[in-house]
Amino acid sequence: MNGQIDLRTVVLLGGSAAVCYLAYKHPDFGVALLVGIGFAALLHTLMR
Repeated sequence: MNGQIDLRTVVLLGGSAAVCYLAYKHPDFGVALLVGIGFAALLHTLMR
């Protein structure tokens, strides 16, 4: 590993953070951690 973060990792982390923040601010969307983990898993599956 050369110490650089690839684009896929940045998209996964950024998207998960955004969805977690949205779920935290609006509890109607569900528990923040569960939504964030689900979104990260979905992105991971779609980007394969």
